Amino acid sequence: MDQKINAAKIVFMSLIVCLFVVQPVKAQDTDEISLRLSRDFGYASGTGKIQGTFSMRVTGPDTLVRVEYFIDDEKIGEVNQKPFNFRFTTDNFNLGDHRLVAIGYTEDGLELRSNEIRTEFVSASDSMEAAGAILIPILGVVVIVMLFSFVTSFFSARKLQNLAPGTP
Repeated sequence: MDQKINAAKIVFMSLIVCLFVVQPVKAQDTDEISLRLSRDFGYASGTGKIQGTFSMRVTGPDTLVRVEYFIDDEKIGEVNQKPFNFRFTTDNFNLGDHRLVAIGYTEDGLELRSNEIRTEFVSASDSMEAAGAILIPILGVVVIVMLFSFVTSFFSARKLQNLAPGTP
């Protein structure tokens, strides 16, 4: 039994080390760019539904000098210096499914197209409803744990009051 527990501990610790030690690979001087989306303020479901302020971030070759950002083939912005990050708010666009893409240009005029990110812009009320569906059960568990802690400490204190002074 102890061997199984020790083996589980070793596997768990190995996973933790991998998560913190492995570093992301830096974009090398290649003919491609990578687009990723990060939440600045707002809601992101983890399943592609987003609402709020987000940044599109591009990494690519050292020769990259300009990046154009697109939502559904419509240019929404351009950045001419590193870091190639562009901030936008989902409220400025129609609700529903969207495709996010970036096109980068190098010093020698090469055009590089990024990967495509598919996402769904949702309304503020939809995002609040989804967040509430997550937070309400968590808050319920917290309240139950607090009540349990209070009740057990209350009854433990009552038992201690019945002891004679000096009783171990």
